[in-house]
Amino acid sequence: MVMGFDSMKNAVQEGITPDSVVHGRKTFLAPGAAVSIGDSTTLKQGVNVKTTTGTVYLGGVGVDDTDGYALASTDAPIFIPCDNLADILGRALASNASISFIGG
Repeated sequence: MVMGFDSMKNAVQEGITPDSVVHGRKTFLAPGAAVSIGDSTTLKQGVNVKTTTGTVYLGGVGVDDTDGYALASTDAPIFIPCDNLADILGRALASNASISFIGG
């Protein structure tokens, strides 16, 4: 579940810290349907996401290039508060677009 900003802010203020750090890279080999940016991994805070190549549209179920958060390789990384990495979906319009993530 992707949490709202207020939920994340409260979690950080209460001192909830992750047990471990997760990191990885997802390459979208071909344009098409949205796919999870990572395996099902429990998170306590969320993840930082950076597009390393191309533009990737991020969001939840049904995300596409008309309503997703467009993150280009020239953009700064973003933080997405969530409790499971698999809940974040990405969709690329070009082959070999990729993202990197780190969080916990």
